Amino acid sequence: MNNFNYIIDLEAAITTLYEKKRIWILATSCILALAVVWVIDIPEEYTASLTLAPTKSEKDSSLYSQTNSSGLEVGSIGSSLGLSGNGASTETNIALVTLESWSFVDQFIRKYNFEDEILGIERWNKSNDEIIYFSNYDPISEEWSDSQLIESAWFRWELYKEFIDELEVVYKKNGLAEIYFTHYSPKLAAKILTTYVDELNEYLQIRKLTTLDKNIRNLELRLSSGLNNADLNQKLNAILAQQIRLRVLAEAADEFAFVKVNQVMIPYFRSAPKRAVLMIGIAVISTLLSMLITLLIFGQGILSKNEPAS
Repeated sequence: MNNFNYIIDLEAAITTLYEKKRIWILATSCILALAVVWVIDIPEEYTASLTLAPTKSEKDSSLYSQTNSSGLEVGSIGSSLGLSGNGASTETNIALVTLESWSFVDQFIRKYNFEDEILGIERWNKSNDEIIYFSNYDPISEEWSDSQLIESAWFRWELYKEFIDELEVVYKKNGLAEIYFTHYSPKLAAKILTTYVDELNEYLQIRKLTTLDKNIRNLELRLSSGLNNADLNQKLNAILAQQIRLRVLAEAADEFAFVKVNQVMIPYFRSAPKRAVLMIGIAVISTLLSMLITLLIFGQGILSKNEPAS
Protein backbone atom coordinates (compact mmCIF):
# COMPACT_ATOMS: atom_id res chain seq x y z
CA MET A 1 0.00 0.00 0.00
CA ASN A 2 1.48 3.33 -1.10
CA ASN A 3 1.43 6.38 1.16
CA PHE A 4 1.43 9.77 -0.58
CA ASN A 5 2.78 13.02 0.82
CA TYR A 6 1.13 16.18 -0.48
CA ILE A 7 3.27 19.16 -1.38
CA ILE A 8 1.98 22.75 -1.65
CA ASP A 9 3.72 24.92 -4.20
CA LEU A 10 3.86 28.26 -2.34
CA GLU A 11 5.25 30.11 -5.32
CA ALA A 12 2.37 28.95 -7.50
CA ALA A 13 -0.12 29.86 -4.77
CA ILE A 14 1.26 33.40 -4.44
CA THR A 15 1.30 33.81 -8.21
CA THR A 16 -2.33 32.69 -8.45
CA LEU A 17 -3.43 35.08 -5.69
CA TYR A 18 -1.61 37.93 -7.39
CA GLU A 19 -3.07 37.20 -10.80
CA LYS A 20 -6.59 36.80 -9.41
CA LYS A 21 -6.31 39.57 -6.84
CA ARG A 22 -9.26 41.46 -8.27
CA ILE A 23 -11.53 38.49 -7.65
CA TRP A 24 -10.71 37.86 -4.00
CA ILE A 25 -10.40 41.57 -3.19
CA LEU A 26 -13.83 42.19 -4.74
CA ALA A 27 -15.29 39.26 -2.81
CA THR A 28 -13.77 40.54 0.43
CA SER A 29 -15.08 44.04 -0.25
CA CYS A 30 -18.63 42.74 -0.81
CA ILE A 31 -18.51 40.77 2.44
CA LEU A 32 -17.21 43.80 4.34
CA ALA A 33 -19.91 46.04 2.84
CA LEU A 34 -22.60 43.64 4.03
CA ALA A 35 -20.86 43.33 7.39
CA VAL A 36 -20.86 47.11 7.86
CA VAL A 37 -24.63 47.20 7.34
CA TRP A 38 -25.10 44.33 9.79
CA VAL A 39 -22.77 45.74 12.47
CA ILE A 40 -24.34 49.19 12.32
CA ASP A 41 -27.80 47.64 12.70
CA ILE A 42 -26.88 45.73 15.87
CA PRO A 43 -28.73 47.37 18.80
CA GLU A 44 -26.48 49.13 21.29
CA GLU A 45 -26.41 47.91 24.88
CA TYR A 46 -25.53 49.78 28.06
CA THR A 47 -24.33 48.32 31.35
CA ALA A 48 -25.11 49.80 34.76
CA SER A 49 -22.91 48.77 37.69
CA LEU A 50 -23.11 48.76 41.46
CA THR A 51 -20.69 47.79 44.23
CA LEU A 52 -22.20 45.92 47.17
CA ALA A 53 -20.84 45.14 50.61
CA PRO A 54 -22.41 42.48 52.86
CA THR A 55 -23.93 43.97 56.00
CA LYS A 56 -22.40 43.00 59.33
CA SER A 57 -25.21 41.17 61.05
CA GLU A 58 -25.30 40.58 64.77
CA LYS A 59 -23.73 37.28 65.70
CA ASP A 60 -25.24 35.43 68.65
CA SER A 61 -22.38 32.92 68.90
CA SER A 62 -21.36 34.26 72.32
CA LEU A 63 -24.83 33.59 73.63
CA TYR A 64 -25.02 30.13 72.11
CA SER A 65 -21.65 29.15 73.54
CA GLN A 66 -22.77 29.78 77.13
CA THR A 67 -23.05 26.73 79.37
CA ASN A 68 -25.28 26.31 82.39
CA SER A 69 -24.27 24.80 85.72
CA SER A 70 -25.44 21.36 84.61
CA GLY A 71 -23.12 21.38 81.63
CA LEU A 72 -25.96 21.94 79.16
CA GLU A 73 -24.90 24.33 76.41
CA VAL A 74 -27.34 26.97 75.26
CA GLY A 75 -26.32 26.05 71.70
CA SER A 76 -27.85 22.62 72.25
CA ILE A 77 -31.05 24.22 73.49
CA GLY A 78 -31.15 26.60 70.52
CA SER A 79 -30.57 23.76 68.07
CA SER A 80 -33.37 21.70 69.56
CA LEU A 81 -35.69 24.68 69.07
CA GLY A 82 -34.66 25.14 65.45
CA LEU A 83 -32.50 28.19 66.12
CA SER A 84 -29.11 28.85 64.54
CA GLY A 85 -26.06 30.74 65.69
CA ASN A 86 -24.12 30.86 62.45
CA GLY A 87 -24.34 34.64 62.20
CA ALA A 88 -23.56 36.93 59.32
CA SER A 89 -21.78 34.43 57.08
CA THR A 90 -24.92 32.33 56.69
CA GLU A 91 -27.04 35.38 55.87
CA THR A 92 -24.53 36.46 53.24
CA ASN A 93 -24.48 33.00 51.64
CA ILE A 94 -28.29 32.96 51.53
CA ALA A 95 -28.28 36.41 49.92
CA LEU A 96 -25.79 35.34 47.24
CA VAL A 97 -27.79 32.23 46.37
CA THR A 98 -31.07 34.18 46.31
CA LEU A 99 -29.54 36.81 44.04
CA GLU A 100 -29.70 34.55 40.96
CA SER A 101 -32.42 32.10 41.97
CA TRP A 102 -35.34 31.49 39.62
CA SER A 103 -38.01 31.98 42.28
CA PHE A 104 -36.72 35.39 43.36
CA VAL A 105 -36.08 36.65 39.82
CA ASP A 106 -39.56 35.62 38.67
CA GLN A 107 -41.16 37.18 41.75
CA PHE A 108 -39.21 40.39 41.13
CA ILE A 109 -40.28 40.61 37.48
CA ARG A 110 -43.92 39.95 38.37
CA LYS A 111 -43.98 42.52 41.17
CA TYR A 112 -42.67 45.39 39.03
CA ASN A 113 -44.20 44.22 35.70
CA PHE A 114 -40.81 44.15 33.99
CA GLU A 115 -41.90 41.59 31.37
CA ASP A 116 -42.03 44.19 28.60
CA GLU A 117 -38.68 45.71 29.63
CA ILE A 118 -37.00 42.29 29.55
CA LEU A 119 -38.49 40.66 26.43
CA GLY A 120 -40.64 43.32 24.76
CA ILE A 121 -37.97 45.87 23.77
CA GLU A 122 -36.21 45.59 20.43
CA ARG A 123 -33.85 48.57 20.73
CA TRP A 124 -33.41 52.09 22.08
CA ASN A 125 -33.22 55.12 19.77
CA LYS A 126 -30.49 57.34 21.17
CA SER A 127 -31.28 60.34 18.99
CA ASN A 128 -34.76 60.92 20.42
CA ASP A 129 -34.61 58.79 23.58
CA GLU A 130 -37.33 56.50 22.25
CA ILE A 131 -37.79 52.86 23.15
CA ILE A 132 -38.78 50.65 20.21
CA TYR A 133 -40.83 47.57 21.09
CA PHE A 134 -41.36 44.32 19.26
CA SER A 135 -44.58 43.97 17.29
CA ASN A 136 -46.07 41.48 19.77
CA TYR A 137 -46.21 44.13 22.53
CA ASP A 138 -48.30 47.32 22.52
CA PRO A 139 -46.72 49.95 24.81
CA ILE A 140 -49.82 52.17 24.66
CA SER A 141 -52.24 49.57 26.01
CA GLU A 142 -49.39 47.77 27.82
CA GLU A 143 -50.66 44.45 26.52
CA TRP A 144 -49.10 41.53 24.65
CA SER A 145 -50.67 40.30 21.42
CA ASP A 146 -51.19 36.93 23.11
CA SER A 147 -52.72 37.61 26.52
CA GLN A 148 -52.08 34.01 27.62
CA LEU A 149 -48.41 34.13 26.68
CA ILE A 150 -47.23 36.04 29.76
CA GLU A 151 -48.34 33.27 32.13
CA SER A 152 -47.03 30.35 30.10
CA ALA A 153 -44.20 28.29 31.58
CA TRP A 154 -42.13 28.83 28.44
CA PHE A 155 -42.45 32.62 28.65
CA ARG A 156 -41.59 32.73 32.38
CA TRP A 157 -38.49 30.60 31.73
CA GLU A 158 -37.42 32.81 28.81
CA LEU A 159 -37.81 35.86 31.06
CA TYR A 160 -35.57 34.28 33.68
CA LYS A 161 -32.91 33.23 31.14
CA GLU A 162 -32.84 36.65 29.52
CA PHE A 163 -32.60 38.40 32.88
CA ILE A 164 -29.77 36.17 34.10
CA ASP A 165 -27.93 36.57 30.79
CA GLU A 166 -27.94 40.34 31.28
CA LEU A 167 -27.07 40.12 34.99
CA GLU A 168 -23.46 39.59 36.04
CA VAL A 169 -22.17 39.25 39.59
CA VAL A 170 -18.42 39.37 40.30
CA TYR A 171 -17.27 38.46 43.80
CA LYS A 172 -14.12 40.15 45.06
CA LYS A 173 -11.59 38.66 47.47
CA ASN A 174 -12.11 41.59 49.84
CA GLY A 175 -15.73 40.55 50.38
CA LEU A 176 -17.26 43.12 48.04
CA ALA A 177 -19.41 42.22 45.05
CA GLU A 178 -19.71 43.99 41.72
CA ILE A 179 -23.12 43.59 40.10
CA TYR A 180 -23.84 44.60 36.50
CA PHE A 181 -27.01 44.75 34.46
CA THR A 182 -27.08 45.27 30.69
CA HIS A 183 -30.00 46.67 28.68
CA TYR A 184 -30.72 48.47 25.44
CA SER A 185 -31.81 51.56 27.38
CA PRO A 186 -29.24 53.06 29.78
CA LYS A 187 -32.00 54.50 31.98
CA LEU A 188 -33.74 51.15 32.26
CA ALA A 189 -30.43 49.41 32.98
CA ALA A 190 -29.88 51.70 35.98
CA LYS A 191 -33.51 51.52 37.09
CA ILE A 192 -33.75 47.73 36.97
CA LEU A 193 -30.43 47.24 38.77
CA THR A 194 -31.31 49.67 41.58
CA THR A 195 -34.78 48.18 42.02
CA TYR A 196 -33.35 44.65 41.97
CA VAL A 197 -30.90 45.27 44.82
CA ASP A 198 -33.55 47.11 46.87
CA GLU A 199 -35.99 44.26 46.34
CA LEU A 200 -33.35 41.70 47.34
CA ASN A 201 -32.72 43.52 50.62
CA GLU A 202 -36.45 43.74 51.33
CA TYR A 203 -37.04 40.10 50.41
CA LEU A 204 -34.28 38.84 52.72
CA GLN A 205 -35.35 41.20 55.49
CA ILE A 206 -38.91 39.83 55.41
CA ARG A 207 -37.54 36.30 55.31
CA LYS A 208 -35.38 36.96 58.38
CA LEU A 209 -38.21 38.65 60.27
CA THR A 210 -40.49 35.70 59.55
CA THR A 211 -37.88 33.30 60.91
CA LEU A 212 -37.29 35.39 64.03
CA ASP A 213 -41.04 35.71 64.68
CA LYS A 214 -41.34 31.93 64.48
CA ASN A 215 -38.42 31.51 66.90
CA ILE A 216 -39.90 34.00 69.35
CA ARG A 217 -43.32 32.31 69.31
CA ASN A 218 -41.68 28.92 69.84
CA LEU A 219 -39.63 30.20 72.80
CA GLU A 220 -42.61 31.94 74.38
CA LEU A 221 -44.61 28.73 74.03
CA ARG A 222 -41.89 26.72 75.77
CA LEU A 223 -41.62 29.25 78.58
CA SER A 224 -45.40 29.47 79.07
CA SER A 225 -45.61 25.69 79.42
CA GLY A 226 -43.99 26.01 82.85
CA LEU A 227 -40.47 24.61 83.19
CA ASN A 228 -39.34 23.28 86.56
CA ASN A 229 -35.65 23.73 85.73
CA ALA A 230 -34.81 27.28 86.81
CA ASP A 231 -31.44 27.28 85.06
CA LEU A 232 -32.97 26.09 81.79
CA ASN A 233 -35.72 28.68 82.20
CA GLN A 234 -33.06 31.40 82.58
CA LYS A 235 -31.23 30.29 79.47
CA LEU A 236 -34.41 30.22 77.40
CA ASN A 237 -35.21 33.74 78.56
CA ALA A 238 -31.72 34.81 77.47
CA ILE A 239 -32.25 33.26 74.02
CA LEU A 240 -35.66 34.93 73.78
CA ALA A 241 -34.17 38.32 74.61
CA GLN A 242 -31.49 37.80 71.98
CA GLN A 243 -34.05 36.82 69.34
CA ILE A 244 -36.14 39.91 70.13
CA ARG A 245 -33.04 42.11 69.88
CA LEU A 246 -32.12 40.56 66.51
CA ARG A 247 -35.64 41.20 65.29
CA VAL A 248 -35.51 44.85 66.28
CA LEU A 249 -32.18 45.27 64.50
CA ALA A 250 -33.40 43.46 61.38
CA GLU A 251 -36.57 45.53 61.21
CA ALA A 252 -34.64 48.79 61.58
CA ALA A 253 -32.11 47.99 58.84
CA ASP A 254 -32.59 50.00 55.65
CA GLU A 255 -30.19 47.76 53.71
CA PHE A 256 -30.56 44.35 55.27
CA ALA A 257 -28.27 42.07 53.26
CA PHE A 258 -26.17 44.36 51.07
CA VAL A 259 -25.03 47.95 51.49
CA LYS A 260 -24.65 50.00 48.32
CA VAL A 261 -21.07 51.26 48.35
CA ASN A 262 -21.88 53.58 45.46
CA GLN A 263 -25.01 54.76 43.70
CA VAL A 264 -26.01 53.44 40.29
CA MET A 265 -25.11 55.87 37.53
CA ILE A 266 -26.92 55.94 34.19
CA PRO A 267 -24.28 54.63 31.72
CA TYR A 268 -23.33 57.07 28.98
CA PHE A 269 -21.05 54.88 26.85
CA ARG A 270 -22.28 51.66 25.30
CA SER A 271 -20.86 48.35 26.47
CA ALA A 272 -21.81 46.49 23.28
CA PRO A 273 -21.44 45.91 20.43
CA LYS A 274 -17.69 46.31 19.98
CA ARG A 275 -18.04 47.37 16.36
CA ALA A 276 -14.34 47.94 15.68
CA VAL A 277 -13.44 44.48 17.01
CA LEU A 278 -16.22 42.88 14.98
CA MET A 279 -15.11 44.61 11.77
CA ILE A 280 -11.47 43.63 12.26
CA GLY A 281 -12.45 40.01 12.86
CA ILE A 282 -14.77 39.94 9.86
CA ALA A 283 -12.11 41.58 7.66
CA VAL A 284 -9.50 38.96 8.59
CA ILE A 285 -11.84 35.98 8.21
CA SER A 286 -13.39 37.22 4.95
CA THR A 287 -9.97 37.92 3.42
CA LEU A 288 -8.63 34.47 4.29
CA LEU A 289 -11.83 32.81 3.12
CA SER A 290 -11.84 34.69 -0.21
CA MET A 291 -8.19 33.80 -0.83
CA LEU A 292 -8.83 30.14 -0.01
CA ILE A 293 -11.80 29.92 -2.37
CA THR A 294 -9.77 31.63 -5.10
CA LEU A 295 -6.99 29.07 -4.70
CA LEU A 296 -9.46 26.16 -4.78
CA ILE A 297 -11.04 27.42 -8.02
CA PHE A 298 -8.04 28.74 -9.94
CA GLY A 299 -5.06 27.11 -8.25
CA GLN A 300 -4.61 24.00 -10.38
CA GLY A 301 -1.23 22.41 -9.83
CA ILE A 302 -0.63 24.05 -6.43
CA LEU A 303 -1.21 20.76 -4.60
CA SER A 304 0.70 17.71 -5.86
CA LYS A 305 1.45 14.22 -4.68
CA ASN A 306 4.95 13.15 -3.78
CA GLU A 307 5.25 9.39 -4.24
CA PRO A 308 7.71 7.83 -1.77
CA ALA A 309 10.54 5.78 -3.18
CA SER A 310 9.75 2.04 -3.22
